[in-house]
Amino acid sequence: MHQCLTKGLAILAASAMTLLPVYPASAQDKDGSSTKTPIKHVVVIFQENVSFDHYFGTYPHAKENNDGSKYFKGATCDEDHSYSDEQFAFDGGLMDRFAKVSCKDPNIGPFSTMGYYDGNTGTALWNYAQHFAMSDNSFGTTFGPSTPGLLNLVAGNTFEGTIMNGKSGKGNIAGGRDAGAVIGDPDPFGDACSAPGRAQISMSGQNVGDLLNKAGVTWGSFMGGFGNCAAVSTGTTGLTTSDYIPHHAFFQYWQSTLNAKHTPRTSVDMIGHQGDAANHEYDLADFWDALKAHNMPAVSFLKAKAIQDGHAGYSNPLDEQIFLVNTINALEKTDEWNETAVFIAYDDSDGWHDHQMGTIVTQSNVSDDQLLGPEAIAARQKRMT
Repeated sequence: MHQCLTKGLAILAASAMTLLPVYPASAQDKDGSSTKTPIKHVVVIFQENVSFDHYFGTYPHAKENNDGSKYFKGATCDEDHSYSDEQFAFDGGLMDRFAKVSCKDPNIGPFSTMGYYDGNTGTALWNYAQHFAMSDNSFGTTFGPSTPGLLNLVAGNTFEGTIMNGKSGKGNIAGGRDAGAVIGDPDPFGDACSAPGRAQISMSGQNVGDLLNKAGVTWGSFMGGFGNCAAVSTGTTGLTTSDYIPHHAFFQYWQSTLNAKHTPRTSVDMIGHQGDAANHEYDLADFWDALKAHNMPAVSFLKAKAIQDGHAGYSNPLDEQIFLVNTINALEKTDEWNETAVFIAYDDSDGWHDHQMGTIVTQSNVSDDQLLGPEAIAARQKRMT
C-alpha cells in the first residue's frame, strides 16, 4: 500500500510520480497572468496493482544480476489483494505474512509476492523518477483491490455503495451487507458493459467530477475500450484480454456522472464540457482527438486499455511502459505541455510485498478486518459491547 506521489492527488496508489514542466522563478502564461507554475491542465494516469517495493524497492541502484535470480519475460500471477488478506499480510505493521498469501508463479515460484523489478525492466519509470518528482511518503487510504482505490481517487470515500442487482454483498461490501463501505470489485450499476453475474453497485454522495461541474471546470474520464467494450488486445507477451474492465471505470459508479450506454461525444469541441452526450465519460481515443484540437479538458483521468495497465495476471511492466511512454511523449510535443501537470498513480498494491505500512488514521471494525488478526479483532469487539 506504500505510495509514491504527491499527496494532493494520490489517494490510493502503490507507486507514482509527478511530471511538471520546468519554469523560471516567475512565468507569464498565455492569458497574461504571472505565476510560478501556470498549470492549466492536470492529467492523472491511473494504473493498476503495483506496490512501491515491487517497482522501486532497489531504486536508484539497478545492478547486473549476479545472485542467480531468474530473469523472465512475461506476466506474473495475480497476487491475493483482497481487503482481508492484504491486512493479514501486513500483520499489524510487521509486514511479515506476504509469503503466506502468495500465488505460486511458474517463473518466480511459491513465494512470488516477494518478487520485484528493478531499473532494467522499469527503465522508463525509473527515468521519470530521476528527472521529475517522486514521493515515498504517501500511502494508500484503505486495503483491498481496484474499485476501493478508484473510488478513493475520485471521491475520497468508499461509502456508501449499494448493491442494486440482488447479488451478495460478501466480499464486496464491508460485513457482507447490501450497502456500506466498498471493499471488493463490484461492477457499476447501469453500465451496459457490466457483467450480469457480478454484483453491481451505485455510489451515493459526490465525486470530484460533480465538484468540477459546479465550479465550471472542464474535465473528462478517458478509458481504453470505453468506446467498444467488446474490444480485445494482445500484448507483447502474447496474452490477450478485453480492453475495458467495468470495475475500473472511475465515474460510472455515480448516477450523476454515468454514461450508461457508452454514448459517444457530441463533438470534439464538446469534450469535457457539460451538456456533451458522453457526460464526461469517453474512450481514450477521444482524449487524443481533443488534444489535437487544442481542447484538452482542465482535468483528465486516463486509464490504459487493460493489456497496458500493469495489472499482474494479464499485463506486465513492458506493455505498461509502452502506454506510459507513448502518452507522455505525445503530451510533451503539444503546445499545452508547458501548462500541464501529469500524475502517474496506482489503484492498489496487488498484494505485492512492501516494507512499510502507512499510518492507520481511523481503524475500521468489521468482520472483514484482519490487520491485527482475528483474535485481536474479537477482543476489541468484546470490549466495545
